[in-house]
Amino acid sequence: MNNITKFGTLTALAISMVVPAAANAQIRRREQTANEWKNIATISGLAAVLGYLNHDDTLTFVGATGALYSAYRYNEDQKSIDRIARARAEYFDRDYFYRDGCRYEKRTVWRGGQKYYQFVNVDYNRRDAQRREDERRREDERRREDERRREEARWRDEQRRRDEDRRRDEDRRRDDDRRRDDRRHDNGHDRDDHHDHGNHRGHGDH
Repeated sequence: MNNITKFGTLTALAISMVVPAAANAQIRRREQTANEWKNIATISGLAAVLGYLNHDDTLTFVGATGALYSAYRYNEDQKSIDRIARARAEYFDRDYFYRDGCRYEKRTVWRGGQKYYQFVNVDYNRRDAQRREDERRREDERRREDERRREEARWRDEQRRRDEDRRRDEDRRRDDDRRRDDRRHDNGHDRDDHHDHGNHRGHGDH
């Protein structure tokens, strides 16, 4: 269960970081590509100037064409960077959005003394909180059920002890009654013997 919980937490964190991470990655790639085109444009421009100075029409044409195309691509990458930046700014201007039926809300985080924004799947957090609450409730029910079973076992043991004590008391009473009966029976015989002895003695006197 702990592994499932950790996996769910990591998944939620990954989802919350998708938007800013993807936008930043796109901007970094575009900036890298733009810088490459800028460097190519600079080199091509230098080649065109060198060809012009040396009256090399081919080098001049190739250099100028490469410089113009590289400048065009650099300009397009800059426009793309601006569009992504505007889209990201517009994106983070919102406090929340919905994606795949889930609500994502903007949160402020601090890392290394820097302030960042990220969107957190609050529906997942609610579901995760509900899942933890359900697990806690089930655990409480299991504990109550275990306690109930232990209490029933204690009650059965106590009932068994009471039954055993009751049987022992009944056995003792029966033994006592039997001993009393035996004593009464013995006493009756003694009285009869004494009476018979007295009668014999009386007949002898006559």
